[in-house]
Amino acid sequence: MATAVGTLVGSNIANKKVAKIIGITGFSTGLTVSGDVMLKTAKVIFNYNAEVLFFLLITTILIFILAQVTRVPLSLTMAIVGISIGLMIRYGRYSELNIFAKIVFMWFLGPAFAVALSFILMKIYSKIKFNDIWKKSEFMRFLIIIFSFASAYTLGENTMGLILSVYGFSVFSLILSILSIILGSLFLSDGVLKRIGQEIFSMNYSSAMMSIATSTVLVELASIFSIPFSNSQAITFSILGVAFSNKIRFLIYRPILRIISIWIISPLIGIIMGIII
Repeated sequence: MATAVGTLVGSNIANKKVAKIIGITGFSTGLTVSGDVMLKTAKVIFNYNAEVLFFLLITTILIFILAQVTRVPLSLTMAIVGISIGLMIRYGRYSELNIFAKIVFMWFLGPAFAVALSFILMKIYSKIKFNDIWKKSEFMRFLIIIFSFASAYTLGENTMGLILSVYGFSVFSLILSILSIILGSLFLSDGVLKRIGQEIFSMNYSSAMMSIATSTVLVELASIFSIPFSNSQAITFSILGVAFSNKIRFLIYRPILRIISIWIISPLIGIIMGIII
């Protein structure tokens, strides 16, 4: 929720309640319409019996409790892929590790691309002159709302589609997933919303627009190729690129370093836990 609509809160376009409604709608729509795009990858990642999958999910939840306590926008993709790599090592399924090589490659390429693209977009935007500043402002507000919904949609089809594939697509599992989205969004996302929307970078409309647009494009491209990709990673590094384009006047390093450290640690914890279980 935080990675999808945190920019709405950070740029003061919407309060938390409205932002969550937009996010819930986007998540649910993306999962319902396009969530099955992740089935191809899920068949490899989750090719285990019910007992192993149960412990995989329990381990993921434990890692996310850590993220909730520290208010860090942890990537479900990184956590669950790390556990899956550990499981493949434990069961000697080394021939299937090639799919993880593509995912990990995307983990390294994605942040660099996010920083570069958001930086370039902000530089181009800064050179455009507008005659009516008020119309420009209203238009940017509208675009940020649209892209926030689109970001939630892509997260619904990519990340939520991946996790739903553990059980399999059915009317029951879809309804249960949507209810889980609503409950998690309403009760558990305030701390990370603040982390993304306010503590990393004080955003105006243009910076919010470029960061959310960049992350949305990245996650959608990954979904097209059925690659699980971290929306948390995309939006945070998009914000970083925007901050660089503004000569880092309002950038706060501590939460960024904290997020990056958790991203490094969580897959390693996942691999270890995957081997153990």
